[in-house]
Amino acid sequence: MAKLEAEINTVQAKLSNESFVARAPVVVVEQEKERVAGFSATLSKMQESFAKLG
Repeated sequence: MAKLEAEINTVQAKLSNESFVARAPVVVVEQEKERVAGFSATLSKMQESFAKLG
């Protein structure tokens, strides 16, 4: 879970960087947004599973 949280933070930092968003092709920005969404969904599922175990 810590790795996913780190990845989410890294990609979110990239997306919050106005210079990155302005310079990167739209396709790359969209891919990064999809990565955050995927990581967040996976993290949510992991947290639910972990909660069920405890």
